[in-house]
Amino acid sequence: MKVPDLQTASVLKWGRLFSADVVISGHVDIIDEKEITLMLKAFDLKNGLRICQGIQTENITKNATEKGDVMAALERLSNRLIARLSPAITRFVGSSSEEISHLKITMKRLSSYSEFRDFKDFLKKNIKGVSSVKLTRMKKNSLTVSVEFHGDRS
Repeated sequence: MKVPDLQTASVLKWGRLFSADVVISGHVDIIDEKEITLMLKAFDLKNGLRICQGIQTENITKNATEKGDVMAALERLSNRLIARLSPAITRFVGSSSEEISHLKITMKRLSSYSEFRDFKDFLKKNIKGVSSVKLTRMKKNSLTVSVEFHGDRS
């Protein structure tokens, strides 16, 4: 993920690959080796909308020729920016009124990985409310998955 300018569609795609609810994307600029600027954007993956964004700048000390000095400045910068953005992200995530539940399913005697993949696709496409299906345990004769869904178990 070292693309100079990651587009919103790509950010959302990466977030969905990891079954995230929110993804944060950022960009760093070092200007004349005197200051460092960090811009962060938080996106809601369900709707594909930007929740919030922020930009913060910090001066780099004159003797900051070491990579560690620049990284320390970036860490301070990111801590301040995240502290500023996290209330908006928390409010957004907490505003969801749907209950998220998890269900574990163990399948025995599968003959191939494609059978598991077909079952996973079936759950995601045909069962209302299923948001993710993750493989959590694999044994010689069985697979266990964790199914995340919105709503109750009935």
